[in-house]
Amino acid sequence: RADIRASCILEQYRKSTDRNYTLSGLVMTVFMALTAYLAGSQPSLHLMLITIPLWIGLGVALLILFCKVIRVHEFMMEGDQPSVISREELVDVAMSKGLQDKARANDELLHHLIISSIKRSEQNAERNLAYLEERCRYVRMAMTTIVASTLVSASIAAITLFYLLLG
Repeated sequence: RADIRASCILEQYRKSTDRNYTLSGLVMTVFMALTAYLAGSQPSLHLMLITIPLWIGLGVALLILFCKVIRVHEFMMEGDQPSVISREELVDVAMSKGLQDKARANDELLHHLIISSIKRSEQNAERNLAYLEERCRYVRMAMTTIVASTLVSASIAAITLFYLLLG
């Protein structure tokens, strides 16, 4: 079960990476389009008031995504690494328990191998889950920034439209 859980979390991490690259690409495309619009044209004051908060929000979200989400991660591979379990150490543990019988010592060795493997898989799963939760927290922060800047821009657009209609 520990190996299955570890591989499940690694799969979630992989899918999260794919989605985050897609999200970052989309945000970067919209940010660059707004930048080109602001730099290339002479927008009116009303359009500037609407566009600037959205541009700033997308810029902040893009910064969060690039600095905290799109990065090299230190996830742990599932299963045991040879450095964690050395046969000699486990044989010494079995022999120290007074198991001079080879069959019993071998059973004890297998028992320790299984327990060690389960513990290591669980540690790897917990570490990978912590990385996944941290990434999700930053994506949520970036999305909140985008939503907030969109709401500010929409509010400014509504107020501007109201004043234009009143004349």
